[in-house]
Amino acid sequence: MSRGFLRAAGILFAVFGLSACFSHGHQASRSIAVVGDDRIGAGEVTSYLEYTTRYYASSSTTAGRASPLHCRSAPANWECSVVKRQVVARLIEEHLVLNYAHDHHLSLTSADRARVRDALRDPALLRSGKRSLVTQILLRELTVQKVEDAVAPESAKRGFAFHVVKFAIPIPGARGARAAYAQALDLATQGTPFPDGTVMRKEWEAPFRLPRQVREALDYAEPKQYVGPFRRNGTYLVVQLLSRGVHPYGAPARVELEARYFKAWLASRLAALHPRCFGDTGRQEPCPLLQ
Repeated sequence: MSRGFLRAAGILFAVFGLSACFSHGHQASRSIAVVGDDRIGAGEVTSYLEYTTRYYASSSTTAGRASPLHCRSAPANWECSVVKRQVVARLIEEHLVLNYAHDHHLSLTSADRARVRDALRDPALLRSGKRSLVTQILLRELTVQKVEDAVAPESAKRGFAFHVVKFAIPIPGARGARAAYAQALDLATQGTPFPDGTVMRKEWEAPFRLPRQVREALDYAEPKQYVGPFRRNGTYLVVQLLSRGVHPYGAPARVELEARYFKAWLASRLAALHPRCFGDTGRQEPCPLLQ
């Protein structure tokens, strides 16, 4: 699955680390928060909490290894209150983002909806909630991604980068480290041969995505030159510089930078809109995002 839907599947529980709690009854029509002209009701919060609870209780998911909370019988439980506030915080963010998307005519395409249909083939998602709710969560997450892209400046999408080929030479255990290093050194100094098992990847890499040693070596390298070897994650890494210059960033760098700008944009929007939140008694209280 893509970067987007790895996040989308965990749109709620990825920010928690706990499972959800929920309550029923007269609270369904009560407002939990107000964002601009939007009201977030207890019913919406409950639906999201129930979805998260079922996800954590499902044995078909990795998160299902955790024991779900049972907040209906213990609504004052500290963990339950923490999770509820996290859900409210997420919903405030979502409503703010959805309003921005509406005002700026950022709509989903047929290709986006096809991605959602493909994601819904995952049985673990549907075990966690009704198809309509899961569909809404996935569609919302795609909209969040469109807003992330829209609010990010051009500097988050392109900039100075190295065009490189990375060669990862596996280290077959402690006894094989010396031989693997010798092979990597031959590759770095002669350009050949490629040791068995070598993984090769060509890409444009933003400098901040590279380890310091690699970045510094590339700063002084000439095009076509190899640098290394560097020991990284059970391999020896050799890098060939093809060229350098201003170029669109690769996906990992874009995702990292866009998330950074989106967080700052979101904070400024929240400060400008002053969301209002209400406790169980209906009394206004500080919103989770603003403490």
